[in-house]
Amino acid sequence: MGRKVFISVLGASNYGECEYVKGDCSYGRTRFIQVSTLRMLTAGGDWNRERDVAYILLTDDAEKKNWADDGQTDPKTHEPIKQAGLKSCLDGLEQEVGSERFPTVVPVTGLPLGNTEDEIWQIFSIVFQKLDDGDELYFDLTHGFRYLPMLILVLGNYSKFLKNASVKSITYGNYEMSNHGQRPAPIVDLLPLSQLQDWATAAGQYLDNGNVDRLVELASRVPAQILKATQGADADARVAQKFAKNLKDTIADFQTCRGMNIIEATNLAMAKRNADNMKKTFIPAYTPIFEKIKKSLGAFSENEDIKNGLVAARWCFDNGLYQQSATMLEEYVVSFFCRRHGIDIDNDQERDIVNNAMMISYQTMASKKSGKKFTEDDWRIASNRPDKKEIVKEILGDEFCTPQLVNAFSTLSQEIRNDLNHSGMRKSRKPLEPKKIISNLRKCIKTIGTVIYDEPHAVLINLSNHPCVAWSPKQREAAERYGRIVDMEFPAIDPECDERQIDALASNYASRIEAMDHDETVTVHVMGEMTFTLALVDKLTAAGIACVASTTRRNVVDNPDGTKTVRFDFVRFRPYQQWPQPSRNNAKKPKQWNW
Repeated sequence: MGRKVFISVLGASNYGECEYVKGDCSYGRTRFIQVSTLRMLTAGGDWNRERDVAYILLTDDAEKKNWADDGQTDPKTHEPIKQAGLKSCLDGLEQEVGSERFPTVVPVTGLPLGNTEDEIWQIFSIVFQKLDDGDELYFDLTHGFRYLPMLILVLGNYSKFLKNASVKSITYGNYEMSNHGQRPAPIVDLLPLSQLQDWATAAGQYLDNGNVDRLVELASRVPAQILKATQGADADARVAQKFAKNLKDTIADFQTCRGMNIIEATNLAMAKRNADNMKKTFIPAYTPIFEKIKKSLGAFSENEDIKNGLVAARWCFDNGLYQQSATMLEEYVVSFFCRRHGIDIDNDQERDIVNNAMMISYQTMASKKSGKKFTEDDWRIASNRPDKKEIVKEILGDEFCTPQLVNAFSTLSQEIRNDLNHSGMRKSRKPLEPKKIISNLRKCIKTIGTVIYDEPHAVLINLSNHPCVAWSPKQREAAERYGRIVDMEFPAIDPECDERQIDALASNYASRIEAMDHDETVTVHVMGEMTFTLALVDKLTAAGIACVASTTRRNVVDNPDGTKTVRFDFVRFRPYQQWPQPSRNNAKKPKQWNW
C-alpha cells in the first residue's frame, strides 16, 4: 500500500477564524483550513504516522507569519498578534487524533513566490520530487496564487503517469461563505473535476485508437461523487461496470474478428444501450463523453445485420487495426453474397462458392482484357466446386457483382490480406509498403461500400466552437446530408495576431483539410473569428473544397423580471460564395452540393 500524502499551501495573510463543515459534519472552528481538512481526512482512522505524510508548502513570508506563533502584526499598532501558528495547531490536532493515526507533518520551506514561469516550474519540481511511487494524493487548494489549481491538476496527472500515483481528494475551504466567520464555511469537494479529466482522457484513448483498458479500469471503481445516485450508488456503479464490460467485449470482437458476434450485434447492442444508462446515472458533466462513445458505435445496427461487418471493417481501419480490417472486409463481402443467394454464412465449405465466383469473374475480366477467351475448361479449373456451377453462375449474374467490386475483392484477398497474413515474407511477390497497404485498403472499403450501399464517401468537417454533439436534431439532419460529421476545433485567435500570422495559421489548417480531400469529398463548416474564416475559406475554395456557414434565426423572449432570453435556432447551411477573381483562373471549381 502506498503512502497517503496530504499537500497544502500556506499563505501569508492573517486568516479569519470560522467553522468548516462538510455536509452535516463539522470539523472545528479554526483559522487554518489545513486543520479542518486533516481532521476530516483522518476521521476514517486509516492514516499512519510511520507511513503517511502531510507536506505544508511555505514561502519565507508564510513561514514567518503563519507557520510560527505570533507571526502576524496589528496593522494599527504594529505589535505582534498573540495567536497560534499552523504548526502549533497541527501539533494540537495530532494529540487530539492520536499520534499513531496522524501523518508526519513536514514543512517544505523556502518556496519561491511563483511570480514568474521559472518560479512556478521550481515549485512543480520541488513538490514532484517529494512524491514516491504509488502514493495516494490528497490536495488542499484553498490558499496560494491563482495558478495553483492548474499546477495541482497537472501535477496529479503527471504523477499518475510517472509515479503510478492516484489522486484521492481535492478540496477547497470556502471561507467567503462564512460571512467573516459568522456562518459555517463548506469544504468543497473538487475531486470530480480531476475524475472528469480522467474519463475524458480514457474516452479519448478509445476514440483515437480503440483502446478501452483505461475506461474499463475507471468503470471498475466509480466514486460516489460523480454519480447521481438515482437508484443508489452501488446500483449506479454496476451500470458503469456493465457498460465497460460490454464495450470491452465489443472491441474484442473487432480485434479478434468475431464475425458472427459482429453481424448478430451480440455485444454491440448491449454496449449502446448501456451508454444511455450511463447518462442517467452519472452527473451531467459526463453526458457528452458517453454521447461521443455511443456515437462511435452509431453506424452499427443493434439487430442482426450483415452490414455490421462492413462497419466493423471501417472501424478497425480508422483505429489502425489494418489486418483485422482487411480480414473482416473480405469476409463481409462473402457473407453478403451468401445471404443473398441462400448460402449458410458460417459454413466454410459453402462460403468458398462465393470466393470461386469472385475468382472466375476476375479471371474472365482479365482474359477479355488480354484478348484470350475464358473457356469452359478454364471455368472447371478455376472452380473447385463444379457441383455448384449453377449457384456460381447466379452469383456472377448478381447486380452487385460489378467489375469495381470484383477488382476491389481481388486486391483485398490476393494482395492486401495475403501480404498481411504472411508478414510480407513471400519470394513470389515484392512486399507492399505500409502506406500502400493502407491506401489500397482504404480504396477497397470505399469501393465496396459504394457498390453495395451506394454510400456517398463524404465528410462535413465542423470547424467551429460548437461540437456537433451539441447541435439540434434539425442541424444534425441537415449536416449529415453532406456526409459523416467530423469535429475540428476552431483555433483560439490571439487579438494581437497580424495578417501574416493569420495567413500562416489558415495555411496550416487548409493543408490538414486538403490531406483528407484525397480520399473523400470534403465540405467544411467554418464559423468563428472573421479574419481567419475569410483567409481559410479563400484558400479552401481555391483548392476546390466547398465551405458552408450555418444560418440561425435570433429569437428574443422578454422575461417578467425585465431580462431577455435570447435563443438562436438553426435554419440552414449556406455556401460561401467564391467570387470570380482574375488571379484564380486556374483554380479547381469547388465541389458544390445542391439539395
